[in-house]
Amino acid sequence: MKKHHLQLNLGKSELLVIPAYPSINQNFTVQLSSLTLMPTKTARNLGVILDEGLTFTDHISATARSCRFILYNIKKIRPFLTKQATQILVQALVISKLDYCNSLLSGLPASSIK
Repeated sequence: MKKHHLQLNLGKSELLVIPAYPSINQNFTVQLSSLTLMPTKTARNLGVILDEGLTFTDHISATARSCRFILYNIKKIRPFLTKQATQILVQALVISKLDYCNSLLSGLPASSIK
């Protein structure tokens, strides 16, 4: 990593084990420099919350919560906006958030995305 002028941020490092078989024992630690990493249930990478079963339930919940919050705030200022300004705000803030990394959700059952 030093060759490419990169440095690992030990404070943000997480260990996520995605086993081929769920019954595999995950009670182990990894020693990385002075930090001991223990497996976690979820990890965040590029804004996507990954879980050990790759169900993305936490990511879907966080995205839905964030979009609801944005829509709530737009609703509060809606009387002061034109229809076009509202459309631009929704497209820029909500639709872009829904579109980000949505290809990861393509194989999930419809019940988990609703």
